[in-house]
Amino acid sequence: MILLLGRLLLQGAVTLLLVTLLIFAGTEVLPRDVAIATPGQSALSETLAAAHESLGLEKPAAVRYWQWLRGMATGNPRQSLANRIDIGPEIASRLINTLWLAGSALIDTRGKQG
Repeated sequence: MILLLGRLLLQGAVTLLLVTLLIFAGTEVLPRDVAIATPGQSALSETLAAAHESLGLEKPAAVRYWQWLRGMATGNPRQSLANRIDIGPEIASRLINTLWLAGSALIDTRGKQG
């Protein structure tokens, strides 16, 4: 039972890592620059450069992904790039329901295997 739980947790962690990597890569290839959304389309190049710096967009994609992943793992997800709100409370408010659903699915899956 403990071996099964460990294997399921490892599979879940690998799946979660791959999904986040695919989503991050997908947002990297979008034609719209998130820094333009903050000051607006008619912003000066200096304003856009400042927005890029404040959002950390001047760093390579791999560095930004690693910083985001580390922040999520340590419980410090920082702010949303789109609307500049702290997303920690947003995640926390939905965590109980997510864990309940995941636990229910695990119990249901275990019951069908045996």
